[in-house]
Amino acid sequence: MELNTNIDVAVIGRGMLGSSAARHLADLGASVSLIGPGEPKKHSVHTGVFGSHYDSGRITRILDRNPYYSKIAAASIARFRNLESLTGKYFYQDVGQITVSGMHPYLDELTDCAILNELNHSILDDTSLASTFPYLKFSDGMTGIYEIETAGHINPREFISAQGEALKISGGNIIEET
Repeated sequence: MELNTNIDVAVIGRGMLGSSAARHLADLGASVSLIGPGEPKKHSVHTGVFGSHYDSGRITRILDRNPYYSKIAAASIARFRNLESLTGKYFYQDVGQITVSGMHPYLDELTDCAILNELNHSILDDTSLASTFPYLKFSDGMTGIYEIETAGHINPREFISAQGEALKISGGNIIEET
């Protein structure tokens, strides 16, 4: 294989962060090569590098006690549907997210986050928790905050695949090497 050495940036590592960085750099007009092996064809006999993104589900949400984490999560989640539309690769399920606790100062911080970020959310007492989530059992005295529409889970494998496809659309290339 002949490599193009006339590039602006080489991103090493094809995981969730590397593939995202490469795609965004290409979107900004940089000539980018993303370097890293693809996912193993058979995990049971694979002996090479094994990435942490080979699972099939990661929770994603805006609700967080740390305002910075909320801000960057909101920016990422807001872009998911556009990336899916661009690439035809669907990785995000917006099924919501529930946080349940008996620690009310903690729940107050999450509620402040939900209000600050104008999140669609509900505060659920014991009765509401039981009726909204009848398949779960909660201890007495628990309260939940339910984030709706801006939380759910992503498939990291499909996310990386979408980032790689978007990278190619923006003129970047992928080098499948360790």
